[in-house]
Amino acid sequence: MDEEASNQKNLLETYVSSLRLSRDVLDVMLRGKSAIDTRGGALPTKSLDAASRFIGAYGYNLEDPIQAAEVLGVYHEAIRFIQKYFLRPGNPEGLELHIPPQFFELDDVRKLFVFSTERQIEFGTRTHWACSIIRVMHTIVHLDKDFREDYFPTIQTQVFDRFYKEIHNLQDRIFLGDPKSSTHIELKYFQTKPRKERESKILKLLHKAENVAEDIYDQVGVRFVTHSRMDCLRVLKFLRDHNIVVPANIKPSRSRNSLVDPFLYRRAWREARSSVQRGELSSVAQIDSFIETRLLEEQSKKLATKEGKVAREPRNLFTADSYTAIQFTSRQLIKYRNPVYEDVKKLKLKLRESENAELRKHGERLDISSLAKEQLFFSPYEVQIMDAQAYEDSMSGSAAHSTYKAAQVQVAAMRVLGHLKPA
Repeated sequence: MDEEASNQKNLLETYVSSLRLSRDVLDVMLRGKSAIDTRGGALPTKSLDAASRFIGAYGYNLEDPIQAAEVLGVYHEAIRFIQKYFLRPGNPEGLELHIPPQFFELDDVRKLFVFSTERQIEFGTRTHWACSIIRVMHTIVHLDKDFREDYFPTIQTQVFDRFYKEIHNLQDRIFLGDPKSSTHIELKYFQTKPRKERESKILKLLHKAENVAEDIYDQVGVRFVTHSRMDCLRVLKFLRDHNIVVPANIKPSRSRNSLVDPFLYRRAWREARSSVQRGELSSVAQIDSFIETRLLEEQSKKLATKEGKVAREPRNLFTADSYTAIQFTSRQLIKYRNPVYEDVKKLKLKLRESENAELRKHGERLDISSLAKEQLFFSPYEVQIMDAQAYEDSMSGSAAHSTYKAAQVQVAAMRVLGHLKPA
């Protein structure tokens, strides 16, 4: 092969090599896969300098001692989290694995990223552990940088107040709406969700495909437990009619309904209205019974035929012995008054009134126009509506929180450590 042909071949080999797409491009950017689920070796961090550039692009300047200390703190928290939730003895049901000692001695986080790209067989275990720790670190960082954390008390108060104003207690009974009004609904329970613990949020993020803190929609939530399934629908209507929940602010992909098919309900309601007009139904109890009976009849037809429109109906359609609930995520415009604004405003006034001429000049120059007096932003909250039987089932059956939490830990552990083999 002459020199010109050889050079041409080298150029083509260089060119074709330049077309290689890394795993994170193929999986994350093109296939929509979570970064948590990509294979190791995808990070552009084969050297300490490359690791510095990558971490800088991620958002942290390691030359800043405060930011460097923060990243190292996240690293140690990730190791503690893995030990507590995914490994024995921290979790008796955890994996029989041990984090290699060198990770406890690591003092330069950049090395962790270099370890994650090693391809040599002899370093395989170290590479897998590095990737696992980075996955948890990524999750912790996204949680820490969720701006809603700083405003959480304000968010919680404003969302809950929206509901509390329509909740009434009378003689140990709970009502949605004024008990003296014709639209009130008696509730079994009304519950507000306590603030989710930090480690629970990390677990949830590791369990979710999206894996970013902004996707935790249920940090603020309310639950209505009614005496009957028809009352669940009344609660839904009450929230809408009284503008407690604005349908335009509901996130469609977060709505879950295992209570009733809306098309079948509409049909049953029309039949009930016709029966009332003909004088065949003469009480509220009869109307409720009529609608529920029609819905259960349609459910039976579905189970028997599974044809036509019935095939498109959701599961658990008004089934008496199944878990039934309406659940959706809405968003509320939060109004946060900046306390710093008022403090600086008072300081400016004090300086301007000072007897010291130099201080008065500082007061005149102090510009507070760039400070926001009030910040407005939308924040999500979750609403859950269920009947008393479904609530009891959720507290003691397969849907109990402890069972759900154990399954969540297992799934998260496999996402983070699934490529490692127990010793």
